[in-house]
Amino acid sequence: MVAPGETDLTLREPGSYTTYYEYQSTFGDKVYSTDENISGLACVLISKANNSRVTLLPPTIKSAYGYPHRSGRSILAFKIDQPGCYTLSAGYPKSQRGPEVVLAVGKDFTITFFSTIHKMEAVAFASYGIAVAISLITALKRSKNEKLLANQVARQ
Repeated sequence: MVAPGETDLTLREPGSYTTYYEYQSTFGDKVYSTDENISGLACVLISKANNSRVTLLPPTIKSAYGYPHRSGRSILAFKIDQPGCYTLSAGYPKSQRGPEVVLAVGKDFTITFFSTIHKMEAVAFASYGIAVAISLITALKRSKNEKLLANQVARQ
């Protein structure tokens, strides 16, 4: 969405979401290139189902991204218990003017990202354990076979 402004969001899953400020972006036919830091922009998220305000907080883990012609960083986080339609409003106080900026809302990927990292660590640790076990078993069998071979040679 372009802020100052308002838009309806259809959030299909319960859970954590992040609002990103895109300081380099294209929205519609317009290119936006603003300062990497934004101050004074206030956001409000309202559930259309029960007209209740959703608590917006600073993100627990700050994240940023950069692609050709699109760069942004996390500025707000929120959690919803019910999927549905929500209205996001963003603007500056009446006494302050600010640039038009692009905001994007997405499912919180940091939780998924760190979950994936932990799963990869678990697989690596398990693989290491399996490799050690195979090495030990091979060494024990080799030692046993060498003793049997030594006994057979000694008998001859």
